[in-house]
Amino acid sequence: GSSKNRGATDPKLIQTLQQIVENWITTVESVNDEKAGPKTEIEIWKKRMAKLNLVEEQLKALQANRAVQHLRDAKSPTVQRWNETDAALTEALGEAKENVKYLSSLEKFFDVLYTGTPTQIINMLPALMNNIRMMYTIARYYSIVPRMTITNQMILTCKAAINPSGNRSKIWEQAQQPDALKQLLEDR
Repeated sequence: GSSKNRGATDPKLIQTLQQIVENWITTVESVNDEKAGPKTEIEIWKKRMAKLNLVEEQLKALQANRAVQHLRDAKSPTVQRWNETDAALTEALGEAKENVKYLSSLEKFFDVLYTGTPTQIINMLPALMNNIRMMYTIARYYSIVPRMTITNQMILTCKAAINPSGNRSKIWEQAQQPDALKQLLEDR
């Protein structure tokens, strides 16, 4: 047999490789989750804020300033990198805090986005859009980079209402019967 295929008969190797590939799959799916909506987004920012706060608190407890001052006095080149890293930490923490603040102001709309009917979503859109417009006007970070997942959630909820079975052919059948489609939207 070929040395390439020798590993295919080793059960321990196969089990280890399966675990590794399963971890890759989990990682890729968690990063590439098309169902990630605003609830997921706010949780991501809350976790990021908590991690960054923890790093900042640990640096204060370790008296990082004192250590950096000793390096400054010694004219160490590490000080420049530290200053850049410290500035990046401060910026990232500010971004996380602001994003949590603004996304929290939208939380009152999330239940409708996840479980409401298309009609309920349509009815709350003016208030939601007004809040988002205010956020984009005031927010330092959300006004620069488009990060909203609200539209993703609206699409997923409406898609599920229109086609709860996920069977593509059924939606086209219902499109031929506007009253049936209208009834489906109102019943949900």
